[in-house]
Amino acid sequence: MRILITNDDGFGAPGMELLAKIASEFGEIVIVAPDSEQSGISHRLSFEKPLKLQECGDSAFRVNGTPADCVRVAVAEFGSHFDWVLSGINDGANLGCDIFYSGTVAAAREGCLLGIPAIALSQYRRKYAASFDWQGQAGVAREILHKYLSASPRPRRWINVNLPDVDPGAKSEMVECKVDGNPLPPSYVKTGAGLELHFKYCDRPRDAGTDTDVCLSGNIAVSHRDVV
Repeated sequence: MRILITNDDGFGAPGMELLAKIASEFGEIVIVAPDSEQSGISHRLSFEKPLKLQECGDSAFRVNGTPADCVRVAVAEFGSHFDWVLSGINDGANLGCDIFYSGTVAAAREGCLLGIPAIALSQYRRKYAASFDWQGQAGVAREILHKYLSASPRPRRWINVNLPDVDPGAKSEMVECKVDGNPLPPSYVKTGAGLELHFKYCDRPRDAGTDTDVCLSGNIAVSHRDVV
């Protein structure tokens, strides 16, 4: 199995490092990730500049572009014979309508557009100011990859996975669910620099049983989406 790893937090982000480590247990991995953070960039492609692929180690590369650029460059440079695209693990959730803003999700969607099964993985964080035990998520990440990489993917459908932030030892169930249709609140505060988006992610509107509700309630939210 040949697996492409990318993200939107940038090359070397701890979530990506964990995902690459776990994915290497399932097959050969190639890392192609942005050279800087691209959070919230959505599915943007770079038309205004040449893209440069910089080798950073054994089968590891960074690109001066977006997550979607990275997937396209990887296919162009290394061929389309990837069995999976794995994007993440993002530092922060990508739930509900976040799928339209997320660079992490866009990379998975781009892979699917190019005919490669794809999974976007994100980690909900209750407290961004605090440090996070990424290695503590190795077990659940391994469980997810074992379940989905060993299955026959449905053509032109990608998977969005969100891991909950729970206390050590807490048991989380894997729940396949619908995507929440509630948008992020248009809540802004005025600062000296202008208007800044400001709300508590955990307080966002959510419908019962949807991915937002499942993840914020402490379980692993898994949703399946057609590429178009």
